[in-house]
Amino acid sequence: MKAVPKGKDLHPRHATTERGALHEAAIAKLGQRGAAVDASQAVWKHLLAERIQTRGYRRVARELRASGVRTADRARAWTDPSLIRPNSDQDFERLLEWLGVPIQPTFGYAALLRKMLYQVSAEIGRQLEAAVSAADLSVLEATGSHSLDVTTEGFRGI
Repeated sequence: MKAVPKGKDLHPRHATTERGALHEAAIAKLGQRGAAVDASQAVWKHLLAERIQTRGYRRVARELRASGVRTADRARAWTDPSLIRPNSDQDFERLLEWLGVPIQPTFGYAALLRKMLYQVSAEIGRQLEAAVSAADLSVLEATGSHSLDVTTEGFRGI
């Protein structure tokens, strides 16, 4: 971002709706497979949330650790739709086994969704960089603020 004058800062605006829009854009980018990927995510997350609800978080974390899930303390966080899966492949496989969910295609779908999410995020980043490069930053210097927009639906600029 060399185009931004020294001493001036860019502050991206974030909102939970944008996180949801990012997820939706990644699902849409998957085309016909998007519905299956989204459903697969919903199944294991629902099962995990249900177990936490019925057994309690501490018991679930204890059972997951006993099953070899090293980051079992993150179980509650994994129910959030914006977190695609545990970072560790091994933890994810063991979580799925513990839930009684077949590893495939769930594991593969999660990997595909993560890849699409990275691609969509990178595209938004490129659009923001292009907007900064093309912007008349004299407005920023004169007023101390300037809005830049991206062209992807569901996302605001900076």
